[in-house]
Amino acid sequence: MLKTLVTTLTLLLGMASAAAGQQMRMTRPARGDGPTKVQVAFLVVELLEIDDVDESFSIDFFLRARWKDERLAWEQEEDSEISGLIYQLDEAWHPRFMLVNEKGIDRKLPDVLEVAPDGTVTYLQRFQGRLAAVLSLKDFPSDSQRLPIRIVTGNHSREEVVLVIDQEVTGMLDTTKLSGWRISSGEPVIDTLRVVLADKAIARVTFYIEVEREVGYFIWTMMLPLVLIVLMAWTVFWIDPKFLPSQVGVSTASVFSMMAYRTALRLALPKVSYMTKADVFILGCTVLVFSALAHAIATGRLAKTGSEDLARVMDRWARWIYLGLFGGILWLTIWW
Repeated sequence: MLKTLVTTLTLLLGMASAAAGQQMRMTRPARGDGPTKVQVAFLVVELLEIDDVDESFSIDFFLRARWKDERLAWEQEEDSEISGLIYQLDEAWHPRFMLVNEKGIDRKLPDVLEVAPDGTVTYLQRFQGRLAAVLSLKDFPSDSQRLPIRIVTGNHSREEVVLVIDQEVTGMLDTTKLSGWRISSGEPVIDTLRVVLADKAIARVTFYIEVEREVGYFIWTMMLPLVLIVLMAWTVFWIDPKFLPSQVGVSTASVFSMMAYRTALRLALPKVSYMTKADVFILGCTVLVFSALAHAIATGRLAKTGSEDLARVMDRWARWIYLGLFGGILWLTIWW
């Protein structure tokens, strides 16, 4: 009976000691020595997609964080193959990283902490999924964007946790590519995120991916066909006004071509509530083609009423005014 009681007390004391030790490990290391320094590194593996309408992008990247917790230091035996001890996240303190702009992210690695003999703690995770990004598409299709990966440290303020970027590791693989875009690594930014409900500014780090749309595809598939349709409508001004059926035939053919092409092109344009450069170009070309049809009807009417000379003068002026307006549309599209 006495032996059983001693065993039970020993077990209870051991459990209490373990619980106290775990509770101690869950507190921030070196709390009395200032903020805890956490070194953060990002490595982008692949940029999978950029969704203009949803204002999001799909990405595959690694996040690595390191900090020192001497309470977890341990002695490594000689010739031991063990390089680190593994702790679950609920067994030791960690910055409690959260992705601020995530729209559906999967974690591909176990959520654990690896502790080196000197107490250096490493958290490594691979994320795959969608992140939100505020896109400005006014310059589409010659636009460039900054895609952010925003991470905060749970509820730790900058007085508690200081984030430092590991520049040697942070960046992206040389194989990171996305069809239709030029991709480069931006400069990480460390700041704070103000949480109004908690009345606290928590530590935040943002890693930016700089992307620039390759405009060549849109020049050949969008701009060049529209230019040809506009020039087809321009030939109306070179047909004698007395040949009204020929003028109307060319004009209506240009209008129908424009409308059919606009319908097909609409599927390739971003569905946003404001005008992009591409929208300005398409709208301008549409107005020009319709104006050529209106001009053909007007000059044809004048020719039928005996004012052929006036109609021919209008044609001569319209040829160059039309080209001037088209040049203005091109200028607005490319340089404005």
